[in-house]
Amino acid sequence: MKYKNYFTLFYLFLLFWTGCNSENPVGNQQKVYPDYFPDKSGYSYVYRFSVTDATGENEGMRYVYYSGSSVINGVAYTNQYDSVSIDTINSSGITYFRKSGTGIFYYVDTAEVIQSIPDSLREGITLQEERRLLLYPLQQGSFWTSYKVSVSLPSGIVFNPVIFNGSFVVLEDINLDLTSGSMDTSAAKVKFDLQIIRDPNKPAQNYSAFLWFTENLGIVKSEGNGIILNALLTGKFNLEDSTIVIKQNLIEYNLK
Repeated sequence: MKYKNYFTLFYLFLLFWTGCNSENPVGNQQKVYPDYFPDKSGYSYVYRFSVTDATGENEGMRYVYYSGSSVINGVAYTNQYDSVSIDTINSSGITYFRKSGTGIFYYVDTAEVIQSIPDSLREGITLQEERRLLLYPLQQGSFWTSYKVSVSLPSGIVFNPVIFNGSFVVLEDINLDLTSGSMDTSAAKVKFDLQIIRDPNKPAQNYSAFLWFTENLGIVKSEGNGIILNALLTGKFNLEDSTIVIKQNLIEYNLK
């Protein structure tokens, strides 16, 4: 079944979407914004996770755990361990993220990115080493480029076969169905749009997904296209996920 292939490749491109250049705050004094992505070592999350494809909906669990740190190219990152279990299929991997005064960034393994780009476009390609998950402050009108791939063609034309953008939608009240009981909370709803151009002479393919972030808690809900959410949640980029819909809802967390 298609969803089985999905998990077979679940971490093949593990660090692809983990890129946008960081931004320095303007002025000498850095503002402090609400923390929508707690990152202390030892924090853990459990999500009810589902994948829907042509065969139907398949449910399972996703486990996230922060532990320790790594230095990559001179930059310090928090280690994020991730595992997903659906039916008899289990997948696991690790991604790397960091926080700054302007938002959240994930490391991108550019060697993995190259594998997802057609051979005809690899010459003249420019890749970023980080993807921006969030831009602070999250407020009305907030918009950011999460990641993009640039290609310089022999004709001199520069185009982007991959453009990944994020935008703040609204602050809304939601209910979390936790194992410990029902919990009402406020969450920042963020939309992610992905545009893929496989051939500069053909129309772009467009996909979207949503993530909800609760202050001092983190990601509490996700829903949307499989390419985007698989990239955001696990670091993998797989074009075969274009017809898959992913959903996840927080059911347990430990912030101690």
